[in-house]
Amino acid sequence: MKLRITLIILFVGQLLLSKAQLPILPINSNYLLCKTPIVNEAFNRIEYPQNLDKLFNKLVQLKTNPSVINIVQIGDSHTQPDFISSVVRYQLQQQWGDAGRGIVFPYKLANSNAPADVQSSSNINWQFSRIAKPDTNGSYGVAGFEIYTNNEAANVSFSLNNKNNLQYFETVKVFSDTASQWQLKPQGDTIFTPHFYKNGVFQFSFPKPISAFTLSSINNTTTKKIYGFSLEKNNTGIRYHNIGVNGAQYKQYNASMLFWQQLSILAPDCIIVSLGTNEAQKNDLNIDSFKLAVKTFIDSARAIAPQASVMITTPANSLKGGRTNPMIVQINKAINEVCMANNIPLWDFYKAGGRTPLYWIKKGLMAKDHLHFNKEGYLLQGQLLYNALATAFNNYLTTKIEGK
Repeated sequence: MKLRITLIILFVGQLLLSKAQLPILPINSNYLLCKTPIVNEAFNRIEYPQNLDKLFNKLVQLKTNPSVINIVQIGDSHTQPDFISSVVRYQLQQQWGDAGRGIVFPYKLANSNAPADVQSSSNINWQFSRIAKPDTNGSYGVAGFEIYTNNEAANVSFSLNNKNNLQYFETVKVFSDTASQWQLKPQGDTIFTPHFYKNGVFQFSFPKPISAFTLSSINNTTTKKIYGFSLEKNNTGIRYHNIGVNGAQYKQYNASMLFWQQLSILAPDCIIVSLGTNEAQKNDLNIDSFKLAVKTFIDSARAIAPQASVMITTPANSLKGGRTNPMIVQINKAINEVCMANNIPLWDFYKAGGRTPLYWIKKGLMAKDHLHFNKEGYLLQGQLLYNALATAFNNYLTTKIEGK
C-alpha cells in the first residue's frame, strides 16, 4: 500500500514538474501603449490553428530534444526588408535558441533594397532578374532572385551587420547551379572550398564563427548564377528564413520550379505565406483564378515539405487613387475561403489591423504611397504576428498538453 502511494506521489510530482517546464510564450503588448488604438485585439489570432500542431509539438520537444526548426516566411515587398520577420525571429530565438539568420540574398547587386543587416558588393556588374519581373531566360531560386555573369573573375563580398556579436554563422550554403565553381574566403587569408555539393548547392563550413566573406568564381567562362545564401549557426533552435520579392504574386512563385526545388532543401517545418497585395492592384482580377493560385501554392508547399505546417497571412488594407482599394476586400475574402475549405491556419491582419488604412496613416505608420508601411508600422505588424502565434502556441499547451 505504501509503495503504491509513493508511486502515485512520484507520478503526480513528475507531471507537475513537466507542466511547470512547459515553454509558455510571453505576449508583448507594449505596442498598445503608444500609437496603436488601431489594433483590433479580438481578431489578432490564428484562425484554424489545428494544422500548426505539428510545429507546436516540435517546439515543445526542443526543450528536451535539441534540434533545428526551420520557419520560412515568403512574401512580397512587405517582407523583403525583413522588418516583420525580424521581430518574430528575434522573439522565437530568444525562447528556443538562435540557429542562424537563414536565407539572404545580395540584393544590392540585383539593384534592389536589402534588409538593414545585409551588405553586399562585387568587383563586377552582375546581370539580374527577379520572380516578379521574369525575363525569358530567367530562373529564380530560393530567394526569388538571381544574379548571373560569365565573367571568369567574378566575386561577391557579403556581410551581416555584426551588432553585439550576435550576427555570425559557421556554415554558408551557396544556392547556385551545377555549372558554377566557387571558393570562399572569410576575413583573413584562408581560402575554403566546399566540403559538400549537391544539386547546385555548395556548403562551406568554418572552424570559428564569421560574419563576412568573399565568394569567388574559380576561373571559367561559363555562366555563373547565384540564387541566395543560407547563413547557419551550429546551435540548435530556430532558423527563421525570410524570402521577399518586390511585386511578387502567388502565380509567379507557382511558376518557378527551381524555387520549389531549392525551398525543399531548407527542410521547412513551417511555411508562412504573406502575399496578395500585388494581385489587389488589378481592377480586372479574376477571383476564381486567384483562389486557384493560392490553392496551388499550398499544394506545392505540402508537396515539397509534407512535414511542414503551412500558414497564410492576409494583406493589409491600403489606398488606391486616394480611396480604399475595393479589391483588397475581395482578396481577403478569397483567402479566408481557401483557408477555411482546406483547414489552413490563417492570420487575418486585414481584420486585426482595423480593416482601414486611415488610422495607420493618421498615426504615421504608413509610407507616402499609402500602400506600404514605414519601419515602425512593419515592426508593429511583426509584433502582432508574433503575439498571434504565441497565443496559439499557449492555447495548444493548455488544450493538447496540459489537457491530457
